[in-house]
Amino acid sequence: MASAHAKVNGSLPLEITVDFQSKHHAGFRLFTRDSAASPWKFLKQGDSDTTTTSMPLPPGGAIQYEFIFFKEDHPFAAVLILKQNGVTLDGGMVAVTAPGDALLVVDQVELV
Repeated sequence: MASAHAKVNGSLPLEITVDFQSKHHAGFRLFTRDSAASPWKFLKQGDSDTTTTSMPLPPGGAIQYEFIFFKEDHPFAAVLILKQNGVTLDGGMVAVTAPGDALLVVDQVELV
């Protein structure tokens, strides 16, 4: 999968919503980092729709998401929604899809 890109204001907190779209029994974990050279920091985990807020992240930073789910006959789908000041970022609607038997999806959203 190719990483998504979202335009961010590095001085504002980032609101991240996880919205499950398929009926899979699933869980997620979110991580952030300030730059490609910095370590990943755990942000949030869960198994249902949720919204969390991170500290401001600069352009060059990233969000990593991991979804793990039980096998189903239909595709897995979720959406990440990235907002600042209540406004969805350019590139801030990130569709996460995978075959129903993939069991794990890991990717990143690069902040520009």
